[in-house]
Amino acid sequence: MTSDGALPFHGRGYSHLRLAQVVSPGQRQGRRGFGGKVRYADRAQHAREVRQLTVAVIDDFKRRPSTLGVDPQLVVVLEANRNIDPSDVEGVGLKVLEIRGNSTLVAFSSDVEMTTFFEQNAEYAAGSPGLTEAGNERAAAHQGLFDALEVVRSLVAEDVVSDRVKKRIEESGPDDLIRLDVQCWCPEDEVDARRRHDEVAAAIRASGGTVHDAMFRVLAGISVLCADVKAGAVIALAQTDRVRRIDTLPQPMLAFAEFFGARPEDLPVVTPPARNSPIIGVVDSGLRSAHPLLAPAVLGVEFVDASLGNGADENGHGTLVASLALYGSLEDSLSAGSSVQPAGRLVSVRVLDANNLFPSDRVWEEQVNDALNIAADAGARVINLSVGDARNPYLPPRPTPLAALIDQFVRARKIVVVISSGNYVEIMREVDALVDGDYPTSLLVNDDAGLADPASAALALTVGALCSDTVQGATERRPDVNRVPVGAEGMPSPYTRVGPGVARMVKPEISAPGGSLSIDTLANRPVTNDRRVQIVGAGGENFDRLLAASSGTSFAAPLVANAALRLLGRYPSLTANAVRALLLASVTESDRVVDLGQMAKSLEAQRRLTGYGRLDVDRAVSSTSHRVVMLSESAIKVDDVHIYSVAMPGSFFESGGVRTICMALAYDPPVRPTRLDYLANRMSVNLFYRASQDLVLSEFVKNPPTVESSNEEADGDVPRALASYRIPLLPPDTARSRGTNHFGRFERKIRYDRSEGEEIVVAVRNINRWDTPGAQQDYALVITLERDDEHAPIYAEARAQLPALLDVEVETEV
Repeated sequence: MTSDGALPFHGRGYSHLRLAQVVSPGQRQGRRGFGGKVRYADRAQHAREVRQLTVAVIDDFKRRPSTLGVDPQLVVVLEANRNIDPSDVEGVGLKVLEIRGNSTLVAFSSDVEMTTFFEQNAEYAAGSPGLTEAGNERAAAHQGLFDALEVVRSLVAEDVVSDRVKKRIEESGPDDLIRLDVQCWCPEDEVDARRRHDEVAAAIRASGGTVHDAMFRVLAGISVLCADVKAGAVIALAQTDRVRRIDTLPQPMLAFAEFFGARPEDLPVVTPPARNSPIIGVVDSGLRSAHPLLAPAVLGVEFVDASLGNGADENGHGTLVASLALYGSLEDSLSAGSSVQPAGRLVSVRVLDANNLFPSDRVWEEQVNDALNIAADAGARVINLSVGDARNPYLPPRPTPLAALIDQFVRARKIVVVISSGNYVEIMREVDALVDGDYPTSLLVNDDAGLADPASAALALTVGALCSDTVQGATERRPDVNRVPVGAEGMPSPYTRVGPGVARMVKPEISAPGGSLSIDTLANRPVTNDRRVQIVGAGGENFDRLLAASSGTSFAAPLVANAALRLLGRYPSLTANAVRALLLASVTESDRVVDLGQMAKSLEAQRRLTGYGRLDVDRAVSSTSHRVVMLSESAIKVDDVHIYSVAMPGSFFESGGVRTICMALAYDPPVRPTRLDYLANRMSVNLFYRASQDLVLSEFVKNPPTVESSNEEADGDVPRALASYRIPLLPPDTARSRGTNHFGRFERKIRYDRSEGEEIVVAVRNINRWDTPGAQQDYALVITLERDDEHAPIYAEARAQLPALLDVEVETEV
């Protein structure tokens, strides 16, 4: 593992970070941060550290042999705590290849001993030459460069290969060809740039690949090759020191023949899950446990009622759900024929019969509760529940019995439960709304389009469905031009059900692709079997069909469960609250599809449809150079407040671009359906700028909550003296704090001014409603800072001050 907590190359990105110790009324803490200029008082020590890092880079370079017929070159990455002046870099004998943000450069040295660099490093180490006439210390020699340097390291595959390519490599055999976009370093010296371009083309051919096309325009800085490269050779190509970026080209959807007639040999090769991978429970219609995609991951196939006979899947629903929970979307891997590995191990618990119904001789809520406990007893840390009862759509504010059972289960067993919002099949009667795209309005106004029980469970994550992405589904053998898909990528699926949940809390919280339907324009009727707009996975209904496709929220939920499984696979010590918070923090904003005239009403309507936004698995699992995810797992007493200080990165004070600040919170309070206030306590989070820790803390201590617990609009209020300092996250606290899963986002295009402050102060408040006095409430808080890619990266600054989450290497089954 590298010094910044990220693996050099495992396709996993940077590790998330731990927020610093919280401050409560009984304790104080010195300010910590990573903003502003860093100046090293002990320049000699800092110079030694920089020298040691540089020597390690040179030693690594000298050990490397030729790769694909290309001799190595000394390429170094310089990471700094502030802007780096390229002229300073050139002054130490390096040639700048690329400026990746103002604080990261990639440079080339023709002198393999880096003689000038070390000479100037030694001069910097000598320190200040004395004082000025005013008595101030004079700057050390070359202080502008060496005082800024934090990391000197080799260029590694993580810097060159895109996440999409890494995923394709993981899913492919070593000799499988991947169509790639290969970008070469293109310095201003045309002869040097052409040499690099030609050497990369030769390396591709030496690896057994084929160059299909190339572009070389040195004045525009473009040196690109389109090539087929063997999966097993991509990393070697990245290590030739001639390549700046390797990415994929768009992948086509599955062809109908690949889908309908798939044989075992047509499926991706499955690498068994790691021995230490987490366990997921799928409570559904059972499982086709011998399916080639699922068998390597299956730990157990259980059932809750003797009338079900066994745990086998008779209709295919549970098998398709299970494959999505283990792998996520499979279309890319099926199309490319690449290998796959389940994100965890699987326990299936059957609760539905061959007709996708609950056995009628038992209380169905109890069967679901039994199934949850069977999965938990088998070791499941995540449970997917894509089943529900749409006969009585949920209407606020009272919880349903099953939702309350699930909430109590989540609190007692500390497990992440993911639930689909339920399918609204009645939308197919509204053909005109489907044709003209106004179906989201119909979903919002129809009382029977509310959440299907138990999707209103407050301590679970509820998932709504979006229309499928363009790369999902399968093309038909004979395309019918008269079939017009409903909706478009990113829009709410016409099948999805809408919130709100208990006490008007945000439900669903997260959305993911679940597919759509089409309209036969000749017959003017819905078509529910158009595979172009469906989700593809393992088939379980017919033994002669290995793949299946379908649409509905049932298939959106397991994509979120898969993300939870991947989080626990990378950070196994996470609590269930932390997993929920990190999933919430990953969401990207959904485009508004309904205009109600007023912004606030339109945004509330959007939340009823798609929650806080769309899940992004990569953002959930990894930080990036331009996005830092910081997590705190803690416990707070009722009627108490915790204060955090988060320093802004230097890039936030630079002009241009966008700065994004996000907050996510998850907690698991006691619940009681008989109470007017269903949740025993209510937490809120507010962020402040231009206010100190001490001011925020003192104002909250001086202004304890005085409102009645039933007054939910006032619970999120902050002391009046702090109102002008509050960062206006959306949705506002009065909306997000009604539930146990919070998310807020703020984007700013105007730079911050250091004179007004360099930190964000976060106040986490816990208001008691009917909990035991002095009771402790566990919670997880996530703060993310993000900067647009055109500006300086921010991760290295944060990592220099905050520890990384414990990351694990996978243990492959043998």
